[in-house]
Amino acid sequence: MKDAAEEHAEEDEQIRERAEKLNEADSLVFSTRKQLDEHGDKISDEQKQQIEGAVEEVEKHHKEENMEALDEAMEHLNEVWSEASQEIYKAAQQEQAEQQQPDNGQQPGAGADEASQDEDSEEDAVDADFEVVDEEEEKK
Repeated sequence: MKDAAEEHAEEDEQIRERAEKLNEADSLVFSTRKQLDEHGDKISDEQKQQIEGAVEEVEKHHKEENMEALDEAMEHLNEVWSEASQEIYKAAQQEQAEQQQPDNGQQPGAGADEASQDEDSEEDAVDADFEVVDEEEEKK
């Protein structure tokens, strides 16, 4: 039995690697689609088309179980997504900068009331000592 396991060790390793590669491709397609749904509004239509084309290419080679072509397709998808993620990052930075502008729709001094309320509540706080009493020990 041990001899049979040793004879098939290389074959088993190839099967394991194939399964891992297929799972990796599934995961990549899923995460790419999820990210595209979440951040698709921040990238250009051209970029979306490139990503969708790359996803379809990965799916095609996954279905055919062509491991060499699948590796290349996954690498291409990662490259295209990397370019798109730079656009997403820039859009997020721009959005954050716009939110930090002094005139973002708030009236001047709007936060001042909240700060004074916090100070009042701190003045009303009482620092007290306490003792934990175990009711079971008192009964004894």
